[in-house]
Amino acid sequence: MINLVNSMFRPILQFLQQMIDRLHGLGSVAAKGIRLDHYFGFFSILGPAWTGVISSFLASFLFIFVLYVLQKNSRVLLWLKDLIKWW
Repeated sequence: MINLVNSMFRPILQFLQQMIDRLHGLGSVAAKGIRLDHYFGFFSILGPAWTGVISSFLASFLFIFVLYVLQKNSRVLLWLKDLIKWW
């Protein structure tokens, strides 16, 4: 009886074990971070000054985007709070 149950669940357990192994493999790669030089390497021909300007622009754009998302989420939360208070 135990062999029958094990044979029925063996493919599922193998699949789950394979997913766990793949996720462990991804964790070590993701911990290294993203090298933007690989994607924006063509800006290196402009020189270090322009590369600094472009990286500062990208960092400020990311910062403004994060603030925008936070602002929109806070407005939704306030709208829900007012909706519940009215109801």
